[in-house]
Amino acid sequence: MTQDPGIDCARLLRQVSEYLDQELDTATCRVIDAHCRECQACADVIDGLRRTVGLCREPRDRPLPAAITAKAQEAIRRLLDEIAPRSLKP
Repeated sequence: MTQDPGIDCARLLRQVSEYLDQELDTATCRVIDAHCRECQACADVIDGLRRTVGLCREPRDRPLPAAITAKAQEAIRRLLDEIAPRSLKP
């Protein structure tokens, strides 16, 4: 994680959905992009979520097996545990 004065990891996590959905202003997106160039953990979260969203948007004839769904959910939990401050956890 980085000490980027523009955005910290916790704030980035709170804005990740809007960022991925392109709902943030250009300046905020640039700050997030700059943070992710310096913070591999946040870059990995965003990359993983982009890939997951992409897979979800692909047409499927059948649902994912439960084991794959559980594995994906656990991977997301691990990533969030690595970078989310205690105050963001339930």
